Amino acid sequence: MRSPSSVANEYVAVNAYRKILSAWLLFLCGISAHAFDQLQIDLGDLQGEGWQARSITLRMQLLPGDDHAGEIALASITLPEPIGRVDDVRIQCDRLTHSS
Repeated sequence: MRSPSSVANEYVAVNAYRKILSAWLLFLCGISAHAFDQLQIDLGDLQGEGWQARSITLRMQLLPGDDHAGEIALASITLPEPIGRVDDVRIQCDRLTHSS
């Protein structure tokens, strides 16, 4: 049988989680009420056989209508020779499209 103090501690912990969850839900509902025009994802470092990319960031500009723009930024990328290492790489797309 559990002691009354352990039941009380469990009750307090469950209530704390409920309050945190409620706060997050209110926060997310508040965010969804406001439009945003840029999305950024920081991927960090990625590597594969024969290549390595450092500090990868994806950015997407959400423009009115269906036209959007995007950018991929890398602090550096190392590819097999003869290319080798390239620093401060930016790939810009002025128009992104998607299909559903």
